[in-house]
Amino acid sequence: MLRKKYLFFFWLAFAIVILLSFLPLNMTGSIEFQDKLQHASAYAALYFLSVKAFAGRFHIWILAIVFVGLGILVEFAQSLTEYRKNDIWDALANASGVIFIAIALSLDNKIKGLKLTSRSTTPESKDD
Repeated sequence: MLRKKYLFFFWLAFAIVILLSFLPLNMTGSIEFQDKLQHASAYAALYFLSVKAFAGRFHIWILAIVFVGLGILVEFAQSLTEYRKNDIWDALANASGVIFIAIALSLDNKIKGLKLTSRSTTPESKDD
């Protein structure tokens, strides 16, 4: 049941990100780098939801490659419109959001996979 909720929110977020990527925007009055933070946050959230929605079906790094590719593809497609332009820095911001979450999830999985042992089960070195 939880997976279905993640799937719903993933597709909702996907639609919103794609829609916002192609709407004409007015960026006057925005803080410097605010746009890049929005790109990174959007792709981080989208990637996180994809990992939860497709858990067990795809490796997290395969999904990371897919979403980095999506970010690059969207930036290229924006250059085909008359009212948006592509920006390599936007593509890098998209990728950084995905990679940040992928690393965090990998570290979390690694930490969860560690087996904690007590001192009594670890071999002790003997001094002769």
